[in-house]
Amino acid sequence: MKTQEAVPVEYRPLVSKSNWVHLSVELTSKCNLRCVYCGKSKDSYNALPGHDEHMADAVSSRIVDLAQELEFNEVNFNGTGEISIFPGWTETIDDFKKRSRSKLYVVTNFAKSLSEEELDAFLKLDRIYISVDTSDRELLMHIRRKVDVRMITHNIARLRQKGILENRKVPWLRFNCVVSDLSGKRLHELAAFAVAVGVDEIEMFPMNGCLNDAEGYPRPPSSLDSERMREIAEQALQAKQLLEAHGKKLKVTEELKRLMGEVHPEWSSGGKALEGVEDSEEEIFKAPKLPEEGVETRLCLQPWRRLLAGADGRVYPCCRKAEVLGNLNEQTVQEVVSDTPLMELRQALLDGNLKGTICRACANAPIGTVEEMQSRIEELVGPENGQ
Repeated sequence: MKTQEAVPVEYRPLVSKSNWVHLSVELTSKCNLRCVYCGKSKDSYNALPGHDEHMADAVSSRIVDLAQELEFNEVNFNGTGEISIFPGWTETIDDFKKRSRSKLYVVTNFAKSLSEEELDAFLKLDRIYISVDTSDRELLMHIRRKVDVRMITHNIARLRQKGILENRKVPWLRFNCVVSDLSGKRLHELAAFAVAVGVDEIEMFPMNGCLNDAEGYPRPPSSLDSERMREIAEQALQAKQLLEAHGKKLKVTEELKRLMGEVHPEWSSGGKALEGVEDSEEEIFKAPKLPEEGVETRLCLQPWRRLLAGADGRVYPCCRKAEVLGNLNEQTVQEVVSDTPLMELRQALLDGNLKGTICRACANAPIGTVEEMQSRIEELVGPENGQ
């Protein structure tokens, strides 16, 4: 990892230091599915700039430069699109493998028949996150549309077969499961399916909403009554026990833990269901108030450790995609990471001056004092007044 220095002297020293860990790359915002809880299922969403396009070749080349120059620990190919429909995505993976030392992760739906070249590219990855909400064929097609669980199974089997035939290590596999009232009724079946096809872990996220409110469509856990939520909590507990019995793991977001803990003692604070359950990488914090200006701030480290490159070339500090740091269609990597937008965002977080930023009302990071924030950043990048 490299430390970025040399920024204008008016910024605090901690503003100019970085500890780059995670790079998210959206090679495409086009998708072959139309999940009922995703914006991609709405034409109005896809009509927005940058919401339905492939990344330009020149930009994808600069993304590789970015990973190489800043030495990220990991590069995750994700976003609203499906990587396997991006033209030349296998060559992009090859380029990353040759020019960077980052671990490579991919989020994919495995919904199309994969070619031998694509299977070869997937075998070069360190981790593959497969979006699967249920093992029930009809329900999965109802929720995610245009996908058959049999194709997902077939692709996993072919990936393992190719790995065995070529004596290559198969990447670590995870199912990403969006939990709703419908998928939540069959979580233990999904766990059994994961074990059967050799998946290493399941991560559960609560569905935040559905773009179709007609009867028969999924509902978010936050809208359910206690009885229906208790059923989901019991299913999640059975899934956890089944996975652990076979040496597999379960991850659950903080929000889903909270919802289950309100209705099921095993998921409440100190409950046995929490033992061995890893915290999700996508934790959601409930912040009932805004930070007090100049005294409090959001305890968010992402602008110091993470970048997200969108399919349209714009670069962001986090998955909210609200604060634009630069554009790789027009700027070099070094110009983006040393430009005014990133420096001002970091300074605002350090000083607690968040008016006018998306960070002020963001629910994905807790509120803390500016002193706490400085301490956390110093732990990440080193002392403010040191080397």
